[in-house]
Amino acid sequence: MAKVVRPGGHFFVTFNEQPRQVPVDQVTDGMYTERNVFWYYRRDMQWAAGETPWTLRYLGGWGHPRGQRMLEFTRDQTS
Repeated sequence: MAKVVRPGGHFFVTFNEQPRQVPVDQVTDGMYTERNVFWYYRRDMQWAAGETPWTLRYLGGWGHPRGQRMLEFTRDQTS
């Protein structure tokens, strides 16, 4: 995205926000997995943006019929 969005530009992302406390199931090979792999923790989205030219802002609920949340990414002015 940084190749096509000018510094100061924005893009928006919707996602299913994982509740804070989620039970885990243990799989037979000893690995753990979350029950719903299509939901994301907000802190993981912040981590993913951490080493990039993007600043993340959580916008939260926006009236999506299935409760998706919205994030705004802004390209840093200096990169």
